[in-house]
Amino acid sequence: MIYIILVIGFILRLVNLNQSFWLDEAISALTASKPFPFQLIGISGDFQPPLYYIVLHLWMKLGNLNEWFLRIPSVIFGVVTIFLVYKVANEFFNKKVALLSSSLLATSQFHIYYSQELRMYSLLCLLTTLSMWFYYRKNWIFFILTGLLGLYTSYMFVLIFIPQFIWLISRRLKILRQYFISLIFIATLFIPWLPTFLKQLESSKNLLLNLSGWQKLLSQPVWMLIPQLFLKFSLGRINFDNKFLYGVIFGMLVLLYGYILRNLRKNPSDKMIFVLNWLISPLIVGILISFFIPISGVWRLIFLLPPFLILVSVATLKTRHSSIVILCLLCINLLANFLYFINPKYQRENWKDAVDFLENDERPIVFVVEDGFAPYQWYKGQDKLICGYNSLESCLKYNKLYFVSYLEDLFDKNRLVTSRIENRKFTVKKINDFPGVGFIYDYQKL
Repeated sequence: MIYIILVIGFILRLVNLNQSFWLDEAISALTASKPFPFQLIGISGDFQPPLYYIVLHLWMKLGNLNEWFLRIPSVIFGVVTIFLVYKVANEFFNKKVALLSSSLLATSQFHIYYSQELRMYSLLCLLTTLSMWFYYRKNWIFFILTGLLGLYTSYMFVLIFIPQFIWLISRRLKILRQYFISLIFIATLFIPWLPTFLKQLESSKNLLLNLSGWQKLLSQPVWMLIPQLFLKFSLGRINFDNKFLYGVIFGMLVLLYGYILRNLRKNPSDKMIFVLNWLISPLIVGILISFFIPISGVWRLIFLLPPFLILVSVATLKTRHSSIVILCLLCINLLANFLYFINPKYQRENWKDAVDFLENDERPIVFVVEDGFAPYQWYKGQDKLICGYNSLESCLKYNKLYFVSYLEDLFDKNRLVTSRIENRKFTVKKINDFPGVGFIYDYQKL
């Protein structure tokens, strides 16, 4: 049965795998495409460790740079995580819990989305689950290896050490010595990266000081994190413009999951408490850190999805009408995936079509930043004149130009670029809208 679930999970992660790269994915692609060792020494401006970029760099050596092919490693990490959740749940509880939790993860729209992302989040989810697995089994060699890979994949990985430490202290386990020796090994092998980490931290601080709106992209208000995390874990990255409808759906999900999770109170076992600690303690620490560092994005906490679904599975199988509840959960997942697959607004920014449109003629292109954004750099086929605010005069010499309003509210909230264009007797002839990218204005001189 688990192999059928894995096949289903794999197939679902292949649907629409050729979506256009959005901003962060294009940054990943550009970083990985540069000659090694740029992935080690050239990413001080990107607040990420280097491992995923190195993996992607090696994958690119195979020669295929299509979107679907570059995303295959993330798909593989996601499918392996499904199998690992099955193993963990079977070890902790029983085969029914294992099959249900792996089925929920296989069909989870949230997990499918990030299993298709050209970023490190799918790998992070896999490595944190592996870390808990090796910790529980006291396999310290592989625990050290996983911890090292995890820290070099995402700084968020450090949060997985919190439930491990709490469990040791609360249970007064005899493995405390082995655990701390393992952490010392991990920390020692991470020391070579610390100078780059400190540079990245300083760059991030400067970015937040100079671009106050950037924090809204990096995270969300801390008070929204828990309800947003619940919504994304249960419904995926689907939202509705009608706020009343969205609120009704949120209320229905709260009632459904409240009905399910109340069963966790019935004779909680040590293993259930272990999984609950795995879910709750990193979340609490993450919230506390978010008051000082903007990390409160639900995608960064994807590694909490496996324990959440394991707990949901345990509680579901304790309900009186478990078959109906299981059907409801799977239907919610499948409906969310259906909406995601057919509706472009739930998908990634359509930069591929936007760049194709921009390159239809020779007119210059104006962005709110000087060199254009990473997706344009990735998809562009010809060298065209690109202008930002400081170099705008070069583009204003032409009678026609395109203005790309992408992230204008962040980088040019006073509309200085468009004001200069219109002051030079340019007028908008047409507005073109590309999902996620926003408006591209066709300006022509009067």
